[in-house]
Amino acid sequence: MNKLLYIIGPTATGKTKIALNLAQKFNGDIISADSRQAYIGMNIGTGKDIPPGFKKIIKNENNHQNIYYQKNNINIWGYDLVTPDQEYSIAHFQKFVNKKINQIHKFNKLPIIVGGSGLYINCIENPPQSLSIPQNSILRKKLSTFSTKELQKKLLTINKEKYTSMNQSDINNPRRLVRAIEISAFQKENLSHKTKLKKFNSLWIGLKTSLEKIDNNIESRVKTRIKAGFESEFNSLYKKGLINTNFQASSSTGYRQWLEYKNNQVSKIDAINNWITAEKQYARRQLTWFKKNNQINWLNSNSKNLIKSVEAIVRVWYS
Repeated sequence: MNKLLYIIGPTATGKTKIALNLAQKFNGDIISADSRQAYIGMNIGTGKDIPPGFKKIIKNENNHQNIYYQKNNINIWGYDLVTPDQEYSIAHFQKFVNKKINQIHKFNKLPIIVGGSGLYINCIENPPQSLSIPQNSILRKKLSTFSTKELQKKLLTINKEKYTSMNQSDINNPRRLVRAIEISAFQKENLSHKTKLKKFNSLWIGLKTSLEKIDNNIESRVKTRIKAGFESEFNSLYKKGLINTNFQASSSTGYRQWLEYKNNQVSKIDAINNWITAEKQYARRQLTWFKKNNQINWLNSNSKNLIKSVEAIVRVWYS
């Protein structure tokens, strides 16, 4: 069995609800492809909505904790993989998701990938060559003494094309500059380096609705998360030293804006409004990304017959 089902689309379109229904109908397990939901303790702000009745399972296997959520015969993977002070990159996700897909297939179950991160989802079947490029500890130690401007100059020297393709955020991010230099140096020394692609019998289901509806859902959801105790969750992580501008997790939407409020850079009202704006901008980037994929079967998430329509498409493919 090499079937792989994707339930994708912009934020606030009900992907998890559809995925759960399909997991019940077609003996499936769900894998979250949301990079933010991989962080332990970042639950409310990332919308890590655990469905009713699902129990958190923690198993120790080969000196490694295996964490997932389970109800009856359905498992949800991809939540609570690392702490907020740890790095979690697309390379980490690819390694994790490939392992889980293989495990699910071994039990003759259907892996269902759920998420809105086009970059993460795309790496499952079309990983960038850079993902398999290992870290260079010697180079990283040397670059750790460089300022951001020095890193920019270094990358511009060895890979001008890469440097000019980066956006302003990446150009001013030392961690991403170091990785870009590392990849460029490796590729220069290993010109024939290639990434081996996995082949699956894949079905893509996309959920979409109008931008107005998405925006309304986002506004409502952010306010609901705040009422649900997001500020208490944030403060708990902050007191433990797990929210910090140096940590990748702290750049997550919601937490980034709240950190600015915590540091007296903006008011609480501004933090909330900035959070909502960032979520809306992210939704538009998601839509732009998914437009590149012509395999997606798009359905209106507001359709009264949505579940039946999705089931019909999956049944034809799955049989």
